[in-house]
Amino acid sequence: MDRLSNTRTIIYCVHQRLWRLSQRRAPFFVWGLSSALFLGACAESSSGSEPVISIPDSGIGQAGEDIPLAGVMTIDAGDEIGGAEGGGMAGMTINTMAGTMAGTMAGTMAGTMAGAMAGTTAGTTAGTMAGTMAGTTAGTETSLPPDPNINAGWIGGPCGRDADCAFEGGLCLPENGGYPRGMCTQECTRFCPDQDGMPVTFCIDGVLMGPGACVQRCDYILFDDTGCRPGYSCVSRSRTGESEVSYGVCLPTEQVGEPEPVDPPPGSSDCVRQLSALGVNYEYRGDQRESAGNGLTCEISDAVRVQSPINGVTYRYIESASSTPLYGSCELMLAVYELSGLLREYGINEVAHIGTYNCRVISGTSTISRHGYGDAIDLGSFFTNTGQEYNLIRDWEHNTTNFSTDSAQALYEIGEQMHARGIFKIVLTPNYNAAHDNHFHVDLTPGGNYHGKMDDGAHSCGNEHAQAR
Repeated sequence: MDRLSNTRTIIYCVHQRLWRLSQRRAPFFVWGLSSALFLGACAESSSGSEPVISIPDSGIGQAGEDIPLAGVMTIDAGDEIGGAEGGGMAGMTINTMAGTMAGTMAGTMAGTMAGAMAGTTAGTTAGTMAGTMAGTTAGTETSLPPDPNINAGWIGGPCGRDADCAFEGGLCLPENGGYPRGMCTQECTRFCPDQDGMPVTFCIDGVLMGPGACVQRCDYILFDDTGCRPGYSCVSRSRTGESEVSYGVCLPTEQVGEPEPVDPPPGSSDCVRQLSALGVNYEYRGDQRESAGNGLTCEISDAVRVQSPINGVTYRYIESASSTPLYGSCELMLAVYELSGLLREYGINEVAHIGTYNCRVISGTSTISRHGYGDAIDLGSFFTNTGQEYNLIRDWEHNTTNFSTDSAQALYEIGEQMHARGIFKIVLTPNYNAAHDNHFHVDLTPGGNYHGKMDDGAHSCGNEHAQAR
């Protein structure tokens, strides 16, 4: 068999192998490459030189170049390839065309394969990320207690997509964005809508890019221990556009952290250690003394300054729009903590008070008021988680137990229970005298035991404290 025939036979075998390969991957590129080689081999040439035809695996072939193929045979095409008189040129042209086509196709194939590999890598990476996210989600889901779904579909409630937040402008902040089980919100500039039976809402910055966002205020009535859904913690935030107004709101625990207990200072009293154990957020001020004039001195034992909420209830001065710290004795703050538990039974989550510590004497006497000892507080209004207000001066019904309104009934019962449960030793209601028409005065007078609730002294536990306090 002559050399041309050998060459054609070898190229034919390569052609057939490439054909079989083309059935499994890159059919057009591989088959086109093999066809170009086969056509070149089938041409006749009488030229005396033998151009080299190589099968490349990458790169773009240049006209007439020998493009080596690592690990693949190089085929010599004899100078017979071509026609009679211009056979050499024909063979060279075919060879050049084959080389160019082969190089181009091989380059395309290499690019395609690289792209496929990159795609596979990207797919693997995406899969890994998706798996990680899914694992994280699953881990989060299993590590959290079940969501009570109290406010599902409302501001602060769980959601999976925007459509789950079925109110005007509803948006769902997703779990993979750091909001466990999702959280419904809407844009706001200052105020947010409220809905009966749902936690009160509040507009804050730092949640959405640009505008304020509506979030849930902490609600220890609907969410007993933490005031928030599982995965969320109660933290104080200011209202959008009103930095002086702030309330406790629910934000993801992973973003804001768990509330840290306050460590009592060395040598603290049992009262201060108990305050720490209850998780109350306080600043310890130690024992305090202040002159009241006329040789009288106000003294506070274990003075502390306490931030709201206290056991799930926010306390604010009656003239303030947002929570304010309570200042007084440690014993008073323990009593306020217990008072909050009572108020939560009535759905109350906010109290407006008229004052705690005030270095003064009882009106018309030379006796230091219990406010001067930091163990008294005057309570003016109570607000429920549904937005209802129980206001002493407006809603109290004097000298009766047959009440015409639910507000009057609730206020009477609260006054009764503060004394019956021993939360405070002295409880003076608006029935006590005109000076108390707008508040309950409650204190911890040592040895005291008095509930001044009727002008004539009836239903009282004694009248030894029948003075304005």
